[in-house]
Amino acid sequence: EYIPVTDTVATPAPDGAAFGAPVTLGRFGGFYHPAGGALAVLMLSPIGFEEMCVRSTWRTLATLIAGAGLPCLRFDYPGTGDALDPPGEPDGIEDWKDAVRLAAAWLKRTAGVEEIALVGQGFGATLALQLAPEIGGVRAVVSMAAVDNGRHYLRELSAWSRIVTDSIGIGRDPADDTGLAVAGLSLPPARAAAIKAIRLETLTTSPAADVLVVGRMMSDRDSVLADRLAGLGASVSRQGFEGYETLLTDPTQARPPLPALERIASCV
Repeated sequence: EYIPVTDTVATPAPDGAAFGAPVTLGRFGGFYHPAGGALAVLMLSPIGFEEMCVRSTWRTLATLIAGAGLPCLRFDYPGTGDALDPPGEPDGIEDWKDAVRLAAAWLKRTAGVEEIALVGQGFGATLALQLAPEIGGVRAVVSMAAVDNGRHYLRELSAWSRIVTDSIGIGRDPADDTGLAVAGLSLPPARAAAIKAIRLETLTTSPAADVLVVGRMMSDRDSVLADRLAGLGASVSRQGFEGYETLLTDPTQARPPLPALERIASCV
């Protein structure tokens, strides 16, 4: 079992500042990047193969945000990355949502701030847009290539699974009964069912006063989402996600797209 939330911050060595201070929050943990700003940033990662591809990018973005004077926290959802697995089969994604709520409260308390910004990519951006209104004190949201339609996302995962399997020359994972495992990273059926039901077009409340939509260059889905958020009353800025497509092809070759990340860090 992880140590209690109240005793979770380790002081990073100077040469490890880019990695942040390791923290634990119940059954999951992450890295806290301290800074002195009055606004803190909670980073919500993508899931599965996408998360594996962007792990170094996520660390780089956290370092840039902290370097701009804003404390930030990045973490792994329960059952992903370095977090502990649930004690039984996961029931949908409620534990992921609870983790976001807990992380937001921890960050406010630890950084000593009343307001935060949520920065999310992929499914993390979806969680940011959905949960921001209820978390409270969310001044801004950065949505990077959000999952706007869960059914379409699962179709993409299925295709992604076949592409990756063929590219590395292995057969289908015999333990995967969903067809959604990518490079050995599975998506339990209950989580898949919850994700399948997601439609960002049904949002009825602006997630924050200010929203930055970082959109995929070869799709208009992020532009449609930006229009939707503007219609809900958000002040929406738009930015292209240069390097997104190549970033997700191979985690061993992925390199942080610095120009895009620097612009995101400067806009939070």
